[in-house]
This record gives sequence, C-alpha cells and structure tokens, in this order.
Amino acid sequence: MDQRLSRLGVKIFADGADFDGVLAMYKNPLIKGFTTNPTLMRKAGVSDYEGFARRLLAAVPDRPISFEVFADEPLDMVRQARAIASWGKNVNVKIPVMNTQREFMGRVIEELSGEGIAINVTAVFTPHQVARIAALLAPETPAIVSVFAGQRCRSGAADAGSGADLERAPESGIALGEPARIAQHLPGRHDRLPHHYRHA
Repeated sequence: MDQRLSRLGVKIFADGADFDGVLAMYKNPLIKGFTTNPTLMRKAGVSDYEGFARRLLAAVPDRPISFEVFADEPLDMVRQARAIASWGKNVNVKIPVMNTQREFMGRVIEELSGEGIAINVTAVFTPHQVARIAALLAPETPAIVSVFAGQRCRSGAADAGSGADLERAPESGIALGEPARIAQHLPGRHDRLPHHYRHA
C-alpha cells in the first residue's frame, strides 16, 4: 500500500488532538504527518496549547505537525506564527486563507513563507485561491495548501485546486480536507480557543 501511495504522490495525514490517539497513529508508517487546531484541542480537553504542542512534537519528532494560529489580525497572525514555528523543526503553521473579515491573508502567507517558515494555508475553497497562494510561496520553503472542496475532494487535487499552480513552489503540495470540518474554519475562530489564549 505504501509503495502504491508513493507512486501516486499521495501522503496521508491524520487529524486530531488526542495525545494517545496520535501516538497510536504514529506507529503506522502510512501516516506521514499530523494536523490539529484549537477546536480539536478544546474538545480533547487541552487547556495549555503550547504545552500540548511541545509534548506532541517531542513524541513525534520526525513527521510534520500543523498547529494553527488563532489571531484574526494579520500582524498578530505573523507574531503568533513565528512563535509557533519556534516550537519545533517539524512544525507547519496553519494560516487561514481569509480572516473573519473575509480579508485574504496574502501578506501573511508571503511574509512567513519568505522567512522560511513552513505553513499550511487552510480553508481554501477555489482554484483561484490556490493560484493566489501559489504566487506568494517561496519556492524553497515547504508549504501545504489545504483545499476543502466538498464532493470534488474525491476526484483528486487536480479538480480541487489545480496542483499545477504549485509547480513554481516545488516544496509545496495540495492537501484535500474533510468537508464536514469546513465549519471549524469559518467566522467565530476567536471563540474556539481555550479561555486564557483569547487575549494572547
């Protein structure tokens, strides 16, 4: 199975915030990385975002793990992203393609990628957004573009967002998101946080 996925250029990432569950999945060589967000952490009873993240990174040191910023203003996103990136060498910082004001976070994406910070641009819905993001990514910096595309997810990355748009950024790739989780990335991000992070 692993060889077939490799030939297809497919990598499987697991999504969750249950520490023991992540460790169990880590034992599976088919799982190439992990992603989580404040909503999942809250549901799992996590109250110390950074503490949980560092513990997870220590337990999973050799596969990428995505942790999401929770700010809504671009300058705060950049500040938080730099802090999150410092937690470990295998961190991808999740940045929403738009904030709750429906503003495209292009400046944030370009600045962080230009600094060499591996990012995961999330809640991407259209090929146009993929193209805009691709134009801003530094070619040498790893990045993930997480596309949420409903039924079209089953048709592959080409239908969901044109992986060809990422040719100029060879270290980047398309991730196909689970449609049922789209609502977690829509307005109301601030309310998803553990209480002591809401004003950080």
